[in-house]
Amino acid sequence: MTKSKTQLSGNFISYNNQGIWISGKAGVGKTDLCVELLQWGHQFIADDLFAVESIDNILQGQALKQPVQMSLRGLGIYETSKLLHHSQIASKATLNFHIHLISEGLSEKDYELRQSETLVLGHNIPCITINTLGRKSIAALVHTFLQSRLN
Repeated sequence: MTKSKTQLSGNFISYNNQGIWISGKAGVGKTDLCVELLQWGHQFIADDLFAVESIDNILQGQALKQPVQMSLRGLGIYETSKLLHHSQIASKATLNFHIHLISEGLSEKDYELRQSETLVLGHNIPCITINTLGRKSIAALVHTFLQSRLN
């Protein structure tokens, strides 16, 4: 059994037992997106930083420490077990997808979903980059996209 580990910056959620890494600069809306996606049946795993381990060619992600906390801008830091229903929390998931949030540009082309791949521990993870600039909510867009890719 071959193992390797790393830590990734961003939030980590699960949908249908598949892990989704959400990355981007501070303030771009990573945690806000996670909280909105909980309404669509996604489960919260980690906020800001999480561990990924490759075991037998599978990437497994989980929170770095327990209890898991969530930082809500302007409100503070909360233990997820006190903030969320137990059905909205998962302990780990296989990393299957990466969403990278940006907030820049002004042209129509800047709002297209850009598809690519992200290399994590030798594995190519499908990735989309989404521009959040001027958008009030991207949760429905992200949920619909993930449903089409992860089911």
